[in-house]
Amino acid sequence: QLDLEGETPEAAAARRTAAARAGALVGQRVDEFLAPELDPDLAPPESVVHLPLGRVIASTLLGGATVWIAIFIAIIIVGFATGQFWVLFTFVPAAIGLFSYMWTRITKSLRYSIAGTPDGVRIGHGLLSTGNQTIPPGRVHAIEATQWLLWRPFGWWSIRINVAGQSVSSSNDAAQRTLVLPVGTVADVHRVLALLLPDAASAVDPLLDAGLTGRDGEGGFSRTPRRGAWLRPFSWRRIGWAATAGVALIRHGAIARSLTLVPLARMQSVAVTSGPIQRMLGLATVRIHTVAGPIAAGLPIAERAEAEALFERLADEAVERAASDTSHHWGAVTGPGTPTETSEVADAR
Repeated sequence: QLDLEGETPEAAAARRTAAARAGALVGQRVDEFLAPELDPDLAPPESVVHLPLGRVIASTLLGGATVWIAIFIAIIIVGFATGQFWVLFTFVPAAIGLFSYMWTRITKSLRYSIAGTPDGVRIGHGLLSTGNQTIPPGRVHAIEATQWLLWRPFGWWSIRINVAGQSVSSSNDAAQRTLVLPVGTVADVHRVLALLLPDAASAVDPLLDAGLTGRDGEGGFSRTPRRGAWLRPFSWRRIGWAATAGVALIRHGAIARSLTLVPLARMQSVAVTSGPIQRMLGLATVRIHTVAGPIAAGLPIAERAEAEALFERLADEAVERAASDTSHHWGAVTGPGTPTETSEVADAR
């Protein structure tokens, strides 16, 4: 039986079904294009830190690069005044390079975001060119919060990390990948460290304020003997260490304050050294070895007996923590019939 167009009823029904499916598919794609926020999986996680434009610019202008630029400009002016034009070929390119560094730092710090995801800590940044990276769980080997002298009145800090499997070159891109917080407040430091150390966040948090600004054994940190002033006359009161929940915390620095945190599960080795002057004073240095990066973790000065006891404690606890460490399964979803995502899968991403 044929209709007026010479088409069987079955063929007509199939044609109408195909047309309906095509229309539904087109409508679905249009809806997704116009309203992508309807899919919660497409929405990026909310950043726990927001960097105001004024803070980014001011912190860059108050950084160490500005001091060097002022010195180079003074040298150039003096060179012109005395007829030493050779400074054009040395200090002018250096000043231009520093200006370029400052501009790059400002643009890279804009549109900054950091948030926790099931796959790790996701960091985004960049104004003219946007960059994004996800730091897989178990890859952070050392964390350091630092405060430059000129940032101290404003309470600003920056955070860098040592990450396994990442380039350690001195290029701007490599440096940017290890900078997880360009400039932030103490509250921002607490939030970022909670993302980087999720398993130990509650235990480490009470020690952070004393680690950032404390001295003379405050806040649960060790006290450096007074004779350490012979080796570190300006910063010996700041030097100290603490350990909790499998994380070693070391504070030091006077002109540039520093707090270093090392997850013991990923510590590679620990060493105690003592030079001739240190042996005369009964002191020693403890060095914690991690993957290569911008952070050199270590306790500059300690009583020799305390340093040896710390060596034993860190070595024993590192073995214990490494055996029970499950941070490489941090982003996994486990359950009956559900595959577990391992660190190799996260690395491939």
